[in-house]
Amino acid sequence: MRLFGSERIAGIMERLGAEEGEVLTHPLLTRQIETAQKRVEAYNFDIRKRLLEYDDVMNKQRDAVYKLRREVLTKPELREEALARCQQLAGDIVAARSDSREYPENWDWQGLHGDLGRSFLIDVAVPEADRRGLTPERLEELVVAAVRRRYEEREQALTPGLLRQIERFVMLQVIDERWREHLHQLDIIKEGIGLRAYGQKDPLIEYKRESYDMFMALMDAINAQIVELLFKAHPVSSAPMPPVRPAEISVFKPELARPGPAGGAAGEDDPALGPLGRGSADRPRPQPVVNRAPKVGRNDPCPCGSGRKYKKCCGAGD
Repeated sequence: MRLFGSERIAGIMERLGAEEGEVLTHPLLTRQIETAQKRVEAYNFDIRKRLLEYDDVMNKQRDAVYKLRREVLTKPELREEALARCQQLAGDIVAARSDSREYPENWDWQGLHGDLGRSFLIDVAVPEADRRGLTPERLEELVVAAVRRRYEEREQALTPGLLRQIERFVMLQVIDERWREHLHQLDIIKEGIGLRAYGQKDPLIEYKRESYDMFMALMDAINAQIVELLFKAHPVSSAPMPPVRPAEISVFKPELARPGPAGGAAGEDDPALGPLGRGSADRPRPQPVVNRAPKVGRNDPCPCGSGRKYKKCCGAGD
């Protein structure tokens, strides 16, 4: 009633002389209570509706990512998917380093060389004499052809069956890792997006715009990381390690080992074996420190040669 009721309710209650805890039976008061209740429900409804609109943005992105992940899980093989991602990344690199409005000699050839080497481990060398009249479309065709050849060489080196397993594992790993990071970033943006209202901007619209830009950047990052790992991942040998016998496990020097009862190395069952692997009979016992210097009396001459008594010289502090 204080927040959503009428401002004149307090004055009416005072004029009627209502006591604390008294039942309200006046028609005017009951109508005001119903009005306040409707306002509270409408306010809470708007809050829930706003939260649902925020969640819808994340749900749409979640559906897209889960659809992509489901395709990776259900497809029998992902070779064409991997080649399509390679072609897409190659086209993005060429588009970023070339411009149809500029002469080919002015393109960023050094940046193109670095991007292709980092992502595909290839070197597409175009002589300066052949750069004249070159278009971004023609350059993209050359790069894509070189990427496909490099991928086929890698397939022959790793065997097709092993590369198919790497493709599926890499795609699932990258999608899951990047999606978790993206959800964390969305939560951070949602916490402070309400402050945009101070700048006369709708926080929901701003959230939709920024989350869309982040999602598109997410897709590009997933594609780039998948392609890079496909060209750089190498299987680790899964051959089992040979079993190690207990006699081969030793942190002590050979000369400290003592033959056991059966002629072998002494083990833990030998009662004469000490905690460090040596027999208790072989360890020298610690001897007490004995001061063998003659005792000087307090009234004797000081041994330092000063000529004074010991109690007034070196023995003054005793």
